[in-house]
Amino acid sequence: MDAVDASILYVEDDSPWCELVESAVRAWPGCGRLAVAATADEGRRLAGALGPAIILLDLPLPDADGFALARELGRLPRRPRLLLLAARSHDAVLYQAGQAHVAGLLWKSPAATAALPLALAEVAAGRRFLPPEIGAALRRLRGDSGSFFKFLSERELELVPVFGLGGTDDEIAGRVGLSRLTIKSHRQHILAKLGLHRSVDLVHWAIRNGFVAGPAPAAARRDRVPSGD
Repeated sequence: MDAVDASILYVEDDSPWCELVESAVRAWPGCGRLAVAATADEGRRLAGALGPAIILLDLPLPDADGFALARELGRLPRRPRLLLLAARSHDAVLYQAGQAHVAGLLWKSPAATAALPLALAEVAAGRRFLPPEIGAALRRLRGDSGSFFKFLSERELELVPVFGLGGTDDEIAGRVGLSRLTIKSHRQHILAKLGLHRSVDLVHWAIRNGFVAGPAPAAARRDRVPSGD
């Protein structure tokens, strides 16, 4: 295992945390070349240029939807092994970790740096790494008949983070390259499936379940419907 010599890309915007993780990664005997990116755009560029064997990906990122970026990186021609680092144990993060293109997940806690050598070794060997507490939480989510991924389509799940940022149908359509009518239809279907009534309720739901990081957008905090409906 020590002779793996794996090339690694680490995408992280938090400088103090980046220093801790970078030090732990370099101390792993299997570490080969290590590149670090502070933004999603830089991460995309380095991933395409370097073709790393493993990508450590921070969730969330300030300049991109981390879930969309994970899906994008998982589709690279030289498919890397993705190891997610998440600050909060939201159901959306657990769902993402359960997808086939994600090799592992660690909560960002003091124990994470100690667990990194084992996580990297398991991921480099082609196995999945989920600490016991994350495995238990994932089993709980999968066993819940009301879990959102059991009735929202894959496309709807991709759009929830976008709706969670607020905005009119026209604004969201422009962001994702779909028509206004398509966005309106997706929004209505998601609201109905979640038992919600207003766009602002969807914003709060997306934040509460971890699809969007940080506090609610200003429109939602004022309890104003962002799409005008």
